[in-house]
Amino acid sequence: MSTDPSRRESGKRRYHTPKRTARAQATRQRIRAAAEARFLRDGYARTSMSAVANAAGVAEKTVYLAFPTKANLLNEIIVAALRAEDAPRPFRARLSEALAARPEELIAEFAALSADVMARTARVMALGESAASSDPQLAELRERGHAAMRSDCRGIAAALAAQGALADDLTTDVAASTLYAIVNDSVYLRLVDGYGWTPDAYRAWLDRTLTATLLR
Repeated sequence: MSTDPSRRESGKRRYHTPKRTARAQATRQRIRAAAEARFLRDGYARTSMSAVANAAGVAEKTVYLAFPTKANLLNEIIVAALRAEDAPRPFRARLSEALAARPEELIAEFAALSADVMARTARVMALGESAASSDPQLAELRERGHAAMRSDCRGIAAALAAQGALADDLTTDVAASTLYAIVNDSVYLRLVDGYGWTPDAYRAWLDRTLTATLLR
């Protein structure tokens, strides 16, 4: 047996090939899609990891290898929908562009971005909100999500303030709090599911409301 470390290292096989990585990503996406459908149909508490595995056509062990807990699984469903990295213009890119725009354009783009995000995520986000009271890990992940939302709202408010566009009686903190209160899954679902609005009607309302509330 050779004792040369370099020879032992060179004898190791590398298993992370592009094809293998692509298969793993496809499996992960299939699990997420199956889980989202089950969560929305049966609820978070009543959906088991075994049921997700059956719906995705994989072994239960495969689900746990990809997502150690059910909270991790729901959290990644929400995060993946928020990021929309396969979209022509992902969330973060659109938000960065909006922050550099003039006030009216910034509000309009933020309203459009919010409408797109809520159409993809509002129902699973609402599911996470209701389930967080009985799942401590999910509650922690939810709070991280809320912290990120507050940070984004603060960024919008600060961009408007930097251009001198906020209404005279508004501070940056109050503007950020206002955004945080208005732009959320609860308001979206009340208007779209409760009143039958279309996502485009929600976008137009949000644009009008934020313009009238925040700008000079």
